[in-house]
Amino acid sequence: MTRDLDMMNRAASLGARGIGRVEPNPLVGCVIVDPAGAIIGEGWHRRFGEAHAEVNALEDCRRRGRDPRGATMYLTLEPCAHTGKTPPCAEAIISAGIARCVIARRDPNPPAAGGAARLEQAGVRVEWFDAPRAIRLTDSFVRRVTQGRPWTIVKWAQTLDGAIATRDGRSRWISSAASRAAVHRLRARMDVVMTGVGTVLSDDPLLTPRNTRRVPRLPRRVIVDPSLITPIDAQVVKTAREAPTSIAVDESAVAGHEAVIAQFVERGVEILPVAPLRGDIDLALLMRRLADQHAATRVLVEAGGGLVGKLLRAGLVDELIVYLAPKVLGDAEAIGPVRGLNVNSMEAAPRFRLGRLRRIGDDIEAVYRPGAAT
Repeated sequence: MTRDLDMMNRAASLGARGIGRVEPNPLVGCVIVDPAGAIIGEGWHRRFGEAHAEVNALEDCRRRGRDPRGATMYLTLEPCAHTGKTPPCAEAIISAGIARCVIARRDPNPPAAGGAARLEQAGVRVEWFDAPRAIRLTDSFVRRVTQGRPWTIVKWAQTLDGAIATRDGRSRWISSAASRAAVHRLRARMDVVMTGVGTVLSDDPLLTPRNTRRVPRLPRRVIVDPSLITPIDAQVVKTAREAPTSIAVDESAVAGHEAVIAQFVERGVEILPVAPLRGDIDLALLMRRLADQHAATRVLVEAGGGLVGKLLRAGLVDELIVYLAPKVLGDAEAIGPVRGLNVNSMEAAPRFRLGRLRRIGDDIEAVYRPGAAT
Protein backbone atom coordinates (compact mmCIF):
# COMPACT_ATOMS: atom_id res chain seq x y z
CA MET A 1 0.00 0.00 0.00
CA THR A 2 2.78 2.44 0.93
CA ARG A 3 4.71 1.44 -2.18
CA ASP A 4 1.66 2.09 -4.36
CA LEU A 5 1.21 5.53 -2.81
CA ASP A 6 4.87 6.40 -3.30
CA MET A 7 4.73 5.41 -6.96
CA MET A 8 1.47 7.28 -7.53
CA ASN A 9 2.91 10.41 -5.90
CA ARG A 10 5.91 10.07 -8.18
CA ALA A 11 3.58 9.83 -11.18
CA ALA A 12 1.75 12.96 -10.00
CA SER A 13 5.03 14.87 -9.74
CA LEU A 14 5.91 13.84 -13.27
CA GLY A 15 2.50 14.82 -14.61
CA ALA A 16 2.78 18.31 -13.11
CA ARG A 17 5.75 18.98 -15.40
CA GLY A 18 3.30 19.38 -18.28
CA ILE A 19 1.53 22.40 -16.77
CA GLY A 20 1.16 25.15 -19.34
CA ARG A 21 2.00 22.90 -22.29
CA VAL A 22 -0.67 20.19 -22.47
CA GLU A 23 -3.90 22.01 -21.68
CA PRO A 24 -6.75 21.60 -22.44
CA ASN A 25 -5.64 17.94 -22.31
CA PRO A 26 -5.22 16.50 -18.81
CA LEU A 27 -1.97 16.47 -16.87
CA VAL A 28 -0.94 12.81 -16.66
CA GLY A 29 2.08 11.07 -15.17
CA CYS A 30 3.14 7.43 -15.44
CA VAL A 31 5.64 5.17 -13.64
CA ILE A 32 6.47 1.59 -14.62
CA VAL A 33 7.84 -0.78 -11.98
CA ASP A 34 9.26 -4.27 -12.56
CA PRO A 35 8.21 -7.31 -10.45
CA ALA A 36 11.16 -6.68 -8.11
CA GLY A 37 9.90 -3.16 -7.35
CA ALA A 38 12.45 -1.18 -9.37
CA ILE A 39 11.40 1.74 -11.56
CA ILE A 40 12.16 0.86 -15.17
CA GLY A 41 10.29 3.64 -16.98
CA GLU A 42 8.76 7.06 -16.38
CA GLY A 43 6.84 9.50 -18.52
CA TRP A 44 4.38 12.33 -18.62
CA HIS A 45 2.25 14.11 -21.18
CA ARG A 46 4.69 16.76 -22.36
CA ARG A 47 2.83 18.78 -24.96
CA PHE A 48 -0.66 19.05 -26.44
CA GLY A 49 -1.02 16.81 -29.50
CA GLU A 50 2.07 14.75 -28.70
CA ALA A 51 2.53 11.30 -27.12
CA HIS A 52 0.73 10.63 -23.85
CA ALA A 53 2.35 9.71 -20.54
CA GLU A 54 1.95 5.94 -21.00
CA VAL A 55 3.66 5.90 -24.38
CA ASN A 56 6.48 8.10 -23.11
CA ALA A 57 7.00 5.81 -20.11
CA LEU A 58 7.11 2.71 -22.34
CA GLU A 59 9.61 4.46 -24.59
CA ASP A 60 11.69 5.26 -21.50
CA CYS A 61 11.77 1.54 -20.72
CA ARG A 62 13.18 0.86 -24.16
CA ARG A 63 15.81 3.58 -23.78
CA ARG A 64 16.92 1.96 -20.53
CA GLY A 65 17.04 -1.43 -22.18
CA ARG A 66 14.27 -2.78 -19.93
CA ASP A 67 11.38 -4.98 -20.94
CA PRO A 68 8.02 -3.81 -19.46
CA ARG A 69 6.45 -7.24 -19.89
CA GLY A 70 4.98 -8.39 -16.57
CA ALA A 71 5.51 -4.97 -14.95
CA THR A 72 3.12 -2.70 -13.01
CA MET A 73 2.13 0.67 -14.45
CA TYR A 74 1.01 3.54 -12.19
CA LEU A 75 -1.20 6.11 -13.90
CA THR A 76 -2.78 9.29 -12.57
CA LEU A 77 -5.66 9.01 -15.07
CA GLU A 78 -7.37 6.16 -16.91
CA PRO A 79 -5.66 5.49 -20.26
CA CYS A 80 -7.53 6.62 -23.34
CA ALA A 81 -9.31 4.02 -25.46
CA HIS A 82 -9.85 6.08 -28.62
CA THR A 83 -7.81 7.40 -31.50
CA GLY A 84 -7.54 11.17 -31.27
CA LYS A 85 -4.38 13.11 -32.00
CA THR A 86 -2.54 9.95 -30.87
CA PRO A 87 -3.40 6.22 -30.96
CA PRO A 88 -5.18 4.62 -27.98
CA CYS A 89 -2.88 4.29 -24.97
CA ALA A 90 -4.78 1.22 -23.72
CA GLU A 91 -3.64 -0.70 -26.79
CA ALA A 92 -0.03 0.38 -26.26
CA ILE A 93 -0.19 -0.91 -22.66
CA ILE A 94 -1.62 -4.25 -23.79
CA SER A 95 0.96 -4.64 -26.58
CA ALA A 96 3.79 -3.93 -24.12
CA GLY A 97 2.68 -6.82 -21.89
CA ILE A 98 1.97 -4.76 -18.76
CA ALA A 99 0.50 -7.17 -16.17
CA ARG A 100 -1.00 -4.73 -13.64
CA CYS A 101 -2.24 -1.17 -14.02
CA VAL A 102 -2.89 0.99 -10.94
CA ILE A 103 -5.01 4.06 -11.77
CA ALA A 104 -5.94 7.05 -9.61
CA ARG A 105 -8.97 8.34 -11.51
CA ARG A 106 -11.44 7.45 -14.24
CA ASP A 107 -11.44 9.61 -17.35
CA PRO A 108 -14.79 11.50 -17.42
CA ASN A 109 -14.38 12.47 -21.08
CA PRO A 110 -16.79 10.17 -23.00
CA PRO A 111 -14.77 9.94 -26.23
CA ALA A 112 -11.62 8.88 -24.36
CA ALA A 113 -13.09 6.81 -21.52
CA GLY A 114 -13.15 3.03 -21.38
CA GLY A 115 -9.44 2.33 -21.28
CA ALA A 116 -9.65 0.40 -18.02
CA ALA A 117 -12.35 -1.89 -19.38
CA ARG A 118 -10.27 -2.53 -22.49
CA LEU A 119 -7.28 -3.48 -20.32
CA GLU A 120 -9.37 -5.92 -18.28
CA GLN A 121 -10.73 -7.50 -21.45
CA ALA A 122 -7.14 -8.14 -22.51
CA GLY A 123 -6.24 -9.73 -19.16
CA VAL A 124 -4.47 -6.79 -17.55
CA ARG A 125 -5.15 -6.55 -13.82
CA VAL A 126 -6.65 -3.11 -13.13
CA GLU A 127 -6.73 -1.56 -9.66
CA TRP A 128 -8.14 1.80 -8.63
CA PHE A 129 -6.10 3.63 -6.02
CA ASP A 130 -7.20 6.69 -4.04
CA ALA A 131 -4.11 8.89 -4.25
CA PRO A 132 -4.96 12.53 -3.32
CA ARG A 133 -2.02 14.15 -5.12
CA ALA A 134 -2.71 12.27 -8.32
CA ILE A 135 -6.41 13.10 -8.15
CA ARG A 136 -5.73 16.80 -7.55
CA LEU A 137 -3.55 16.80 -10.65
CA THR A 138 -6.59 16.26 -12.88
CA ASP A 139 -9.18 18.29 -10.92
CA SER A 140 -9.10 21.16 -13.41
CA PHE A 141 -9.49 18.83 -16.39
CA VAL A 142 -12.42 17.04 -14.75
CA ARG A 143 -14.13 20.35 -13.88
CA ARG A 144 -13.86 21.50 -17.50
CA VAL A 145 -15.13 18.20 -18.94
CA THR A 146 -17.99 17.66 -16.49
CA GLN A 147 -19.18 21.26 -15.97
CA GLY A 148 -17.84 23.06 -19.03
CA ARG A 149 -15.94 25.64 -17.02
CA PRO A 150 -12.38 26.08 -15.75
CA TRP A 151 -11.13 25.33 -12.25
CA THR A 152 -11.29 28.70 -10.48
CA ILE A 153 -8.84 29.76 -7.77
CA VAL A 154 -9.36 32.94 -5.75
CA LYS A 155 -6.28 34.44 -4.13
CA TRP A 156 -5.83 37.27 -1.68
CA ALA A 157 -3.35 38.54 0.92
CA GLN A 158 -4.63 39.81 4.26
CA THR A 159 -3.51 41.11 7.61
CA LEU A 160 -4.06 39.15 10.83
CA ASP A 161 -7.27 41.13 11.40
CA GLY A 162 -8.65 40.38 7.93
CA ALA A 163 -7.86 43.49 5.87
CA ILE A 164 -6.66 43.41 2.26
CA ALA A 165 -6.13 47.18 2.11
CA THR A 166 -6.34 50.33 4.21
CA ARG A 167 -9.57 52.30 4.23
CA ASP A 168 -8.30 54.41 1.31
CA GLY A 169 -7.39 51.33 -0.74
CA ARG A 170 -3.64 51.05 -0.20
CA SER A 171 -2.48 47.44 -0.24
CA ARG A 172 1.23 47.59 -1.14
CA TRP A 173 2.53 45.56 0.41
CA ILE A 174 0.60 43.38 2.84
CA SER A 175 2.50 40.18 2.15
CA SER A 176 6.25 39.63 1.94
CA ALA A 177 8.41 39.63 -1.18
CA ALA A 178 8.68 35.83 -0.88
CA SER A 179 4.89 35.45 -0.88
CA ARG A 180 4.59 37.76 -3.88
CA ALA A 181 7.17 35.68 -5.70
CA ALA A 182 5.04 32.61 -4.97
CA VAL A 183 2.07 34.38 -6.58
CA HIS A 184 4.09 35.08 -9.72
CA ARG A 185 4.94 31.37 -9.94
CA LEU A 186 1.25 30.60 -9.46
CA ARG A 187 0.30 32.93 -12.31
CA ALA A 188 2.75 31.13 -14.56
CA ARG A 189 0.72 27.91 -14.07
CA MET A 190 -2.61 29.49 -15.07
CA ASP A 191 -4.49 29.83 -18.35
CA VAL A 192 -6.27 33.00 -17.19
CA VAL A 193 -5.63 35.67 -14.56
CA MET A 194 -8.86 37.54 -13.83
CA THR A 195 -9.61 40.75 -12.00
CA GLY A 196 -12.36 43.35 -11.78
CA VAL A 197 -12.31 46.83 -13.24
CA GLY A 198 -12.18 48.26 -9.70
CA THR A 199 -8.74 46.73 -9.21
CA VAL A 200 -7.60 48.11 -12.56
CA LEU A 201 -8.76 51.61 -11.55
CA SER A 202 -7.20 51.49 -8.08
CA ASP A 203 -3.97 49.51 -8.65
CA ASP A 204 -3.34 49.54 -12.44
CA PRO A 205 -1.81 46.03 -12.27
CA LEU A 206 0.03 44.14 -15.00
CA LEU A 207 -1.23 40.69 -13.88
CA THR A 208 1.62 38.89 -15.64
CA PRO A 209 4.05 36.36 -14.13
CA ARG A 210 7.41 38.04 -13.61
CA ASN A 211 10.82 37.12 -12.23
CA THR A 212 10.09 33.41 -12.51
CA ARG A 213 12.18 31.00 -14.52
CA ARG A 214 9.47 28.83 -16.02
CA VAL A 215 6.61 30.51 -17.88
CA PRO A 216 5.34 27.96 -20.45
CA ARG A 217 2.92 30.52 -21.80
CA LEU A 218 1.56 33.87 -20.66
CA PRO A 219 -1.88 33.55 -19.09
CA ARG A 220 -4.70 35.51 -20.68
CA ARG A 221 -5.67 38.53 -18.57
CA VAL A 222 -9.43 38.97 -18.22
CA ILE A 223 -10.94 42.18 -16.84
CA VAL A 224 -14.54 41.96 -15.65
CA ASP A 225 -15.83 45.38 -16.66
CA PRO A 226 -19.59 45.40 -17.37
CA SER A 227 -19.77 49.10 -18.35
CA LEU A 228 -16.45 49.25 -20.24
CA ILE A 229 -14.78 51.90 -18.10
CA THR A 230 -11.26 50.46 -18.22
CA PRO A 231 -8.90 53.36 -19.03
CA ILE A 232 -7.36 53.15 -22.47
CA ASP A 233 -3.97 53.89 -20.89
CA ALA A 234 -4.21 51.13 -18.26
CA GLN A 235 -1.19 48.82 -18.14
CA VAL A 236 -3.26 45.82 -19.18
CA VAL A 237 -4.30 47.71 -22.31
CA LYS A 238 -0.88 49.15 -23.14
CA THR A 239 0.67 45.67 -22.95
CA ALA A 240 -2.12 43.76 -24.69
CA ARG A 241 0.06 42.88 -27.67
CA GLU A 242 2.65 41.32 -25.35
CA ALA A 243 0.20 39.42 -23.11
CA PRO A 244 -3.27 38.29 -24.31
CA THR A 245 -5.99 40.46 -22.81
CA SER A 246 -9.79 40.35 -22.77
CA ILE A 247 -12.34 42.72 -21.30
CA ALA A 248 -15.63 41.05 -20.39
CA VAL A 249 -18.48 43.54 -20.80
CA ASP A 250 -22.24 43.49 -20.48
CA GLU A 251 -23.38 42.82 -24.04
CA SER A 252 -25.73 45.81 -23.77
CA ALA A 253 -22.66 48.07 -23.36
CA VAL A 254 -21.46 47.24 -26.86
CA ALA A 255 -24.11 49.13 -28.81
CA GLY A 256 -23.24 52.80 -29.09
CA HIS A 257 -19.66 52.31 -27.94
CA GLU A 258 -18.22 51.17 -31.25
CA ALA A 259 -15.59 53.94 -31.33
CA VAL A 260 -14.32 53.12 -27.84
CA ILE A 261 -14.29 49.42 -28.60
CA ALA A 262 -12.32 50.08 -31.77
CA GLN A 263 -9.62 51.79 -29.69
CA PHE A 264 -9.29 48.71 -27.48
CA VAL A 265 -9.27 46.32 -30.43
CA GLU A 266 -6.63 48.44 -32.17
CA ARG A 267 -4.39 47.93 -29.13
CA GLY A 268 -4.88 44.16 -29.22
CA VAL A 269 -7.61 43.81 -26.58
CA GLU A 270 -10.41 41.30 -27.11
CA ILE A 271 -13.84 42.63 -26.15
CA LEU A 272 -15.91 39.76 -24.80
CA PRO A 273 -19.64 40.59 -24.63
CA VAL A 274 -21.47 38.54 -21.99
CA ALA A 275 -25.20 38.39 -21.28
CA PRO A 276 -26.35 40.19 -18.13
CA LEU A 277 -27.63 38.46 -15.00
CA ARG A 278 -29.30 40.34 -12.15
CA GLY A 279 -27.73 43.66 -13.08
CA ASP A 280 -24.26 42.29 -13.72
CA ILE A 281 -22.63 40.03 -16.29
CA ASP A 282 -23.33 36.32 -16.01
CA LEU A 283 -20.09 35.05 -14.47
CA ALA A 284 -20.96 31.38 -15.02
CA LEU A 285 -21.47 32.12 -18.71
CA LEU A 286 -18.20 34.04 -18.81
CA MET A 287 -16.35 31.05 -17.35
CA ARG A 288 -17.89 28.72 -19.92
CA ARG A 289 -16.93 31.15 -22.69
CA LEU A 290 -13.33 31.16 -21.48
CA ALA A 291 -13.30 27.36 -21.51
CA ASP A 292 -14.83 27.17 -24.99
CA GLN A 293 -13.11 30.06 -26.76
CA HIS A 294 -9.72 30.04 -25.04
CA ALA A 295 -9.41 26.44 -23.82
CA ALA A 296 -9.10 27.77 -20.26
CA THR A 297 -8.62 25.00 -17.71
CA ARG A 298 -7.40 27.04 -14.72
CA VAL A 299 -8.34 30.60 -13.76
CA LEU A 300 -6.67 32.63 -11.01
CA VAL A 301 -8.78 35.48 -9.63
CA GLU A 302 -6.89 38.40 -8.08
CA ALA A 303 -9.63 40.89 -7.36
CA GLY A 304 -11.38 42.99 -4.78
CA GLY A 305 -14.18 41.85 -2.53
CA GLY A 306 -16.97 42.70 -4.96
CA LEU A 307 -15.97 40.23 -7.67
CA VAL A 308 -14.89 37.62 -5.11
CA GLY A 309 -18.28 37.83 -3.41
CA LYS A 310 -20.10 37.43 -6.72
CA LEU A 311 -18.05 34.35 -7.59
CA LEU A 312 -18.77 32.82 -4.19
CA ARG A 313 -22.49 33.51 -4.53
CA ALA A 314 -22.49 31.88 -7.96
CA GLY A 315 -20.73 28.76 -6.65
CA LEU A 316 -17.79 29.30 -8.98
CA VAL A 317 -14.91 29.14 -6.48
CA ASP A 318 -13.05 25.83 -6.44
CA GLU A 319 -10.10 26.87 -4.33
CA LEU A 320 -9.01 29.71 -2.06
CA ILE A 321 -5.38 30.66 -1.53
CA VAL A 322 -4.95 33.09 1.35
CA TYR A 323 -1.66 34.72 2.33
CA LEU A 324 -1.77 35.72 5.98
CA ALA A 325 0.73 38.46 6.84
CA PRO A 326 1.86 39.26 10.41
CA LYS A 327 0.38 42.77 10.38
CA VAL A 328 -2.58 44.38 12.13
CA LEU A 329 -4.44 47.48 10.92
CA GLY A 330 -7.06 47.66 13.65
CA ASP A 331 -9.36 49.79 11.54
CA ALA A 332 -13.06 48.95 11.30
CA GLU A 333 -13.17 50.71 7.92
CA ALA A 334 -10.24 48.84 6.40
CA ILE A 335 -11.17 46.90 3.25
CA GLY A 336 -11.94 43.20 3.57
CA PRO A 337 -11.51 40.40 1.00
CA VAL A 338 -15.19 39.59 0.36
CA ARG A 339 -18.30 41.73 -0.02
CA GLY A 340 -21.93 41.18 -0.83
CA LEU A 341 -22.67 37.78 0.70
CA ASN A 342 -24.87 39.28 3.45
CA VAL A 343 -24.67 36.16 5.59
CA ASN A 344 -26.66 36.60 8.83
CA SER A 345 -25.56 33.49 10.72
CA MET A 346 -22.49 31.28 11.09
CA GLU A 347 -24.53 28.30 9.91
CA ALA A 348 -25.28 30.05 6.61
CA ALA A 349 -21.68 31.04 5.92
CA PRO A 350 -19.87 29.27 3.05
CA ARG A 351 -17.60 26.59 4.49
CA PHE A 352 -14.14 25.56 3.37
CA ARG A 353 -11.73 22.75 4.23
CA LEU A 354 -8.06 23.38 4.80
CA GLY A 355 -6.09 21.51 2.16
CA ARG A 356 -2.56 22.78 2.65
CA LEU A 357 -0.67 25.06 4.98
CA ARG A 358 2.90 26.26 4.58
CA ARG A 359 5.11 28.94 6.03
CA ILE A 360 6.73 31.53 3.71
CA GLY A 361 9.04 33.51 5.96
CA ASP A 362 6.71 35.05 8.52
CA ASP A 363 3.69 34.75 6.19
CA ILE A 364 1.35 31.77 6.07
CA GLU A 365 -0.04 30.38 2.81
CA ALA A 366 -3.33 28.55 3.39
CA VAL A 367 -5.14 26.64 0.64
CA TYR A 368 -8.84 25.84 1.06
CA ARG A 369 -11.51 24.02 -0.90
CA PRO A 370 -15.28 24.28 -0.52
CA GLY A 371 -16.91 21.86 1.90
CA ALA A 372 -17.62 21.39 5.57
CA ALA A 373 -14.53 20.94 7.73
CA THR A 374 -13.94 17.40 8.97
